[in-house]
Amino acid sequence: MTRIVGWLAVVISLCISAGAGVDPGSISGSVKDSSGVAQMGAVVEMLAVGTGQRLLAYSDVDGHFSLVGLPPGNYDLRVTAPSFLPTVREDIALAAGTTKVVNITLNTLFEAARM
Repeated sequence: MTRIVGWLAVVISLCISAGAGVDPGSISGSVKDSSGVAQMGAVVEMLAVGTGQRLLAYSDVDGHFSLVGLPPGNYDLRVTAPSFLPTVREDIALAAGTTKVVNITLNTLFEAARM
């Protein structure tokens, strides 16, 4: 009986320590053009700097995107859409259990040449 209680205590302690893992975070935001019009269907690529893990999301009809369940760390974000130049944001630091908001403005080649 004592042996069963001992094993039960070990199993419970392992379950508690496994459940005390790091809270995942999320990165969300919106994609718009330079005049403020939401861009539906933009491809949002998230690359975890340390692990190389790549995640994809697409902006919805209002230009919003969301990537959830991300472990803490640094991320690079790349947004592409037809008729626009790719936009990159590097070293987005995400802490455990937090939500980062990253708003993206896409530019055309003509707009970039004017700048």
